[in-house]
Amino acid sequence: MKNLNPSTDAIATSDVPQIEERWIVPRKFSIPDTSGLTVEVTDGGKNNFTIELKD
Repeated sequence: MKNLNPSTDAIATSDVPQIEERWIVPRKFSIPDTSGLTVEVTDGGKNNFTIELKD
């Protein structure tokens, strides 16, 4: 199988099925800098977290 280089190799996009992007959680949570989520992980602790994802 040949590795494709997007800079030099052409790909026939008509042969590629279109995929609908669907987010299971609000999209802002996919980016650490904008998610607003923080937790503190401790050494030796259980480190179980319940995080409510509200948009």
